[in-house]
Amino acid sequence: MKVGRLGFMEFRRGLYGYTGSALGYGTKGLMGRIQRHLKKDKKCFWHIDYLLKSEYSSVKAVIFAETEKRFECRIVGETIKAMDVVPMRRFGSSDCNEGCKSHLYFFIENDFTMIINNIIDVYHHLGLVPNLCTLNRKTLSNEIYEY
Repeated sequence: MKVGRLGFMEFRRGLYGYTGSALGYGTKGLMGRIQRHLKKDKKCFWHIDYLLKSEYSSVKAVIFAETEKRFECRIVGETIKAMDVVPMRRFGSSDCNEGCKSHLYFFIENDFTMIINNIIDVYHHLGLVPNLCTLNRKTLSNEIYEY
């Protein structure tokens, strides 16, 4: 599929993780950003918009933590250390100043529960309080679990 200025990229069938930030309030804040990403009908601004807009993609869960500073590069780095993943070249990181190869990665292991648990461990390792939302018909469920 074509992903903005990155051009055409090939995506294998399987599970992917994306890490981003949403500092701000209102529609630019955390929940506004998450809700926007869950919509299929949207204008594409970020790399992740192209992927999530595709009829072939769906979001299974969202893990997030509220912070006042950016943690996405550290989350990506720790996830890459903790799990067997394949970074998708420059996806979501073309403006990254910390040298991330990508903010989207393909999980070699496709055990969803194991992936969730490992990412929650990454958040804890970084001193973050992770929240997990599973998806219910393309919207966040009413249940948000803090770990």
